[in-house]
Amino acid sequence: MNEKDKLTIRLVIDIVLVSAALVAAILTTYELHQLRLELEWAQRVNFGVDRILRSHRSDFVLMALGALLMLAGLVALVRVFVLIHRLNRLRGNPLEDAASERAVTSARSGGDKYLAQLDDYLRNGIIDREEYKVLKQRHLRR
Repeated sequence: MNEKDKLTIRLVIDIVLVSAALVAAILTTYELHQLRLELEWAQRVNFGVDRILRSHRSDFVLMALGALLMLAGLVALVRVFVLIHRLNRLRGNPLEDAASERAVTSARSGGDKYLAQLDDYLRNGIIDREEYKVLKQRHLRR
């Protein structure tokens, strides 16, 4: 497996982790809101805040795990941008690649498109040798 494939797999894993962290953030926020409403109710009616806190121990554990998942999601989000940058660097810049390819093509044909076209015409039988020589000399005189 080449480096590009490895980076792509890591990118997919990090995107999934960021998505899971986003879901965990939404659920944790909702749980915190519900707990806050319940604690406000307990204070109003003098029910005893400690009773509610004891009855929601499992919710606190889940919220702590959600917070850890959110932290991992933030780290993964940063890694997503780094991995995208690395992948773009491996792929190269398509504009620069096209320009260098054109330069190689024009260097191969002597840098002159007209002469390359004349060569193609001669090779394909559109013009004969005498006409080719005349057109080439006329072009080179310019």
